[in-house]
Amino acid sequence: MKNGIDPGINYYADNWNYFDEPIGAIYQLMNNPDSSLYYLQRAIAIDPANQMTRISFGETLLLKNQYDSAMAIFLKPVAHFRKENDEWDLMRILLDVSKTYQKKANEREALQYAWEDFSIAQKANIKPYMVQDYLQLSKIYNDLHKDDSAYFFIQQYIALKDSVSNQQ
Repeated sequence: MKNGIDPGINYYADNWNYFDEPIGAIYQLMNNPDSSLYYLQRAIAIDPANQMTRISFGETLLLKNQYDSAMAIFLKPVAHFRKENDEWDLMRILLDVSKTYQKKANEREALQYAWEDFSIAQKANIKPYMVQDYLQLSKIYNDLHKDDSAYFFIQQYIALKDSVSNQQ
């Protein structure tokens, strides 16, 4: 290794996917979906079998309000993640599905997926997902005009978010 560069790695190979996917994810976090889609499409072209890149692509479609296209991507791996007991990836996708159903005004389905996600996160004590689930549950109950439940979950969200922030 010379100057931190491994001479055995071809950094310009056509199938090298270490730049496009993270750049697409960063643009997604910056709420710049057009740039995100550009880089994620490039990453998918390089590695079409990469399920996590496809999920990131679906999350960007969700940002662009392309709910049906996002949902088609999100629903595909759910059964596989459940079967393989891949709880980390399952939590991510369940939350994505819940958010998509909520945006499509299908609160019943959104609630089902949010509760499943919350159950897994709570059992494993994965607080970042619990925080997101509390917020999602609050939004769904607000859409359902169940103000007591919406208020309860927003309180839980604020308390856990503050606790996690203080620990960091």
